Amino acid sequence: MGNVGQNKKTGEIQEIGDLRYGSCESDWETVVDFTWFYPHNWERPYAAYLLPKDLEVGERVWIEDLIEDLVGGKWNQGDEWRLNGCEAVWDGTNLVADYSEENIDRILG
Repeated sequence: MGNVGQNKKTGEIQEIGDLRYGSCESDWETVVDFTWFYPHNWERPYAAYLLPKDLEVGERVWIEDLIEDLVGGKWNQGDEWRLNGCEAVWDGTNLVADYSEENIDRILG
């Protein structure tokens, strides 16, 4: 999400991700209004985790590069960003991410 602003004095162009932008007098004006977009695009639409052979059911692991598209953070102006990594538990078939949007602060520390 973002809009494009231009400085009235210098002509500088900048992408802005703050919904408050433009709501008060400033040297900036909006030249392209807020646009929602999904910035992640993968060349190949498949992925897999590599697991150790001795991983036991109930064991906790750290996933460094999540395949799942989970919200990693957000703030009160509407911005959200993707969670890169988190803990997960092996259930014998799947890695179950220790995640909920309510505990994002705990996940990110």
